Amino acid sequence: MPLISYSFWNLKSFDSKNYLEFKGQIEAESVSNRISEKNLEFTYKIKNSTKYKWDSIKYQMIGYDSLGKIVTTKNGGIYEWLIQPKSNALITLEIPNESNEEVKTWKFEIIDLRTSRF
Repeated sequence: MPLISYSFWNLKSFDSKNYLEFKGQIEAESVSNRISEKNLEFTYKIKNSTKYKWDSIKYQMIGYDSLGKIVTTKNGGIYEWLIQPKSNALITLEIPNESNEEVKTWKFEIIDLRTSRF
């Protein structure tokens, strides 16, 4: 009986995919940027060229100065976000506007995605 329980518990690991193996097939394109007093808002279109559904995105926003040096990074994740196989999905990220005059450009980078059996 313990072997059967372990098999069902471990079944998910057989179906999981490693995001890094598919990173080149998932692309992000900037759609819009908006600045308000309180927040910087970035919207990206994510294109999934794989045959897998991905969810639970983890991302990093990297702020660069005018010389191309990293000034700051902001990490985050959205558990309920998902993208279907061979499709596009939008994601909007809000970053507190800290009036950091040094940051001239922001770069969005997906750190990790998860596949799930169901």
